[in-house]
Amino acid sequence: MENEKKVNNWLELAKRDLAFAKDIVNRRNFRSYAPHFSHQALEKILKALVVAKTGITPPYIHNLVRLANLSKIELDQDTKDILAMLNPHYIGTKYPEDIAKMFKLYSQQKVDEVFKSAERAFKCFQKLLK
Repeated sequence: MENEKKVNNWLELAKRDLAFAKDIVNRRNFRSYAPHFSHQALEKILKALVVAKTGITPPYIHNLVRLANLSKIELDQDTKDILAMLNPHYIGTKYPEDIAKMFKLYSQQKVDEVFKSAERAFKCFQKLLK
């Protein structure tokens, strides 16, 4: 029962991050944060999968590919590509140089692409938790 609670907690946090990313995708002053929260949503749902599929506590890492490997789930090539594409979008948002870089990096088109890809992978991972 303890693992089920952990899985549900990770999943709830993941859903909130994805919802937040969706809310800010089209908000000009905030859209640059959407890729980071898209990454966070996938990181947390993958951590839910690590617990659900292996029973272990996920490590304190942000690498989506590594988390997917730790969960021992089978991924199609499209999902592997999404994880590899999203991996660099984890940024430490507490340092000014990272934030400045983030603002320059993300056009509306890029933000849309990252979010839609993350949403697609998220739905795939959600099915694996059922």
